[in-house]
Amino acid sequence: MVRRIRKKVERKPKKKKIRKKGSKPDLQKVQDKFQRVKASRDHTVPEDFNPSFEEAKKYKMPFGIFKDQTLDDIAKTDRGLKYLDWAAGEFDESRDVTRMIWAYLDNETIQKDLEQLLTEE
Repeated sequence: MVRRIRKKVERKPKKKKIRKKGSKPDLQKVQDKFQRVKASRDHTVPEDFNPSFEEAKKYKMPFGIFKDQTLDDIAKTDRGLKYLDWAAGEFDESRDVTRMIWAYLDNETIQKDLEQLLTEE
């Protein structure tokens, strides 16, 4: 067995950008960065956004324990159906996720399944 010996390479520390004392940051750059960050976090939808059950079935969860799974796949398990019921009341109503979950849970067969599940407990 042959051991390889690594040469230690000295790394230079990164230089921090330090503003000169008394100087002010470029206000336009700060505002642009704020707008970019705000836009990346904005998931609001128009008030008249009402998806159909078929659209909601195919919608994939963008986060959480069921990330990248469709609402229909999530609701196939008892745990997933409970999660959707919880999420419908927990998430902000202006988000597309909430509207999709509401549209999915408004279906009669899904409501019956959910009622049956909740009465069993």
